Amino acid sequence: MDMKPSLNLSLRPALIMTPRLQQALKLLQVPTLELQQILKQEIMQNPLLEEVDDVTENEDLDRENSPEEAANEESENPGEEDPIDWSEYMQDGLDRTYVPQTETSVEFLEKVPVTRGTLADSLLEQLHFLNLPCPQMEVAEFLVGSIDDSGWLATSMEDIAQALERPVEEVEKVLRVIQALEPAGVGARTLRECLLIQLEARGEQGSLPWKIIHDHFDHLVNRRFPEIARQLKCTVEDVQAAADVIATLNPRPGLQVSSEEPKYVTPDLLVERVDDEYVVVLNDRHLPRLRISSAYESVLRE
Repeated sequence: MDMKPSLNLSLRPALIMTPRLQQALKLLQVPTLELQQILKQEIMQNPLLEEVDDVTENEDLDRENSPEEAANEESENPGEEDPIDWSEYMQDGLDRTYVPQTETSVEFLEKVPVTRGTLADSLLEQLHFLNLPCPQMEVAEFLVGSIDDSGWLATSMEDIAQALERPVEEVEKVLRVIQALEPAGVGARTLRECLLIQLEARGEQGSLPWKIIHDHFDHLVNRRFPEIARQLKCTVEDVQAAADVIATLNPRPGLQVSSEEPKYVTPDLLVERVDDEYVVVLNDRHLPRLRISSAYESVLRE
């Protein structure tokens, strides 16, 4: 068999991962908030880019469409005949660029940041209205400092009594005073105690929801409603109704008074109704709009 060199041509599809395609695939996987941070960082690092807002874009469009800009472009070509009779715009030497103000006035207000108090500040403010004796106020302030953002007491009573060198009974007495403050359920040590405090604040002590939490909390957690109904001698429907009442209680009452600002979720896609159809559009309203800097662009043209 003779072996001879030969040249053959063949066509086959192949995907070439260019740097531009790699960057596009990377940006497509990024959420909206993260893409916003990437674009802002790129603006800071790349001097050729600048952010365009609606005001700047409108000014550029007005500048491009203004008669003065058109006159400057026509003056650069003196050989061409000017189609505009400028004598009509310069009668009596009047300035025709004046724009009368509209009747509507806009009031500009400074945005003042709203300060939100913490849970500890709210509890201490309520304690000062009770006029507690100085020894009890000292214990109360220590207890307030031991309550976390959820409203639960994060330190054991023994450790608090040892740190303050006070009897445990005295610390528990002051703790009951704090548990009577707002929001209801604050200062609880367990979930069961937190829920009981809220029911007692509603005046429902001794009710069916209160009995279920106080005597059959383990069965409630495991949703053993028939067993609870058998021991309390009531129907399963009554136990279900009581469980619905318990579900309205707040297991973290301290979050009602928090210094943390709410965090809003920005969707990546929006569903809008156009006529009789629903259209899915990309939510790019909060993304900065980029363009090449006009200063650098003029330098490159020259």
